[in-house]
Amino acid sequence: MGDLGWSGNLLTKEYGGNQRIAALITDAVLDEDAVYHGPPLCKKCFKCADQCPVKAISKEITYKIEIDNKIFNWGKRDQLRCDWAQKYGLVGEAGPEMIGSQTDLPLPSEITPETVCTALCKLDRIQSRPYYTSIVEHCLINCPVSDNNI
Repeated sequence: MGDLGWSGNLLTKEYGGNQRIAALITDAVLDEDAVYHGPPLCKKCFKCADQCPVKAISKEITYKIEIDNKIFNWGKRDQLRCDWAQKYGLVGEAGPEMIGSQTDLPLPSEITPETVCTALCKLDRIQSRPYYTSIVEHCLINCPVSDNNI
């Protein structure tokens, strides 16, 4: 399908990082696709890590996997930090401020279910139920591959 970016997101020549993966569980017999063996799409420029408002992507710690003689590596993502900004919309710069939300909560020293629950109770009315949050994924919009400049 494509290559992995430093952010861990799928990158393709056609769409950069602008696609999502969905999974479907089936017992149907399916043919396997070949692993991507094209040129590396990610140039390890670290713009994804540098532009993340909560610094969720490491520039030093990496994950690596080999599949069919192709090595894929990407930066470690602190998913709790990422969720604080994106999933829960608690960091203004991650998108909520763009719809007029005043929610902008600093990361706690430890992200726990209790700190998330307490923070979610502080969402301003523009983000209250029915839960609406506008999120800007800085790791994707700042990726040169997403601009199709590859």
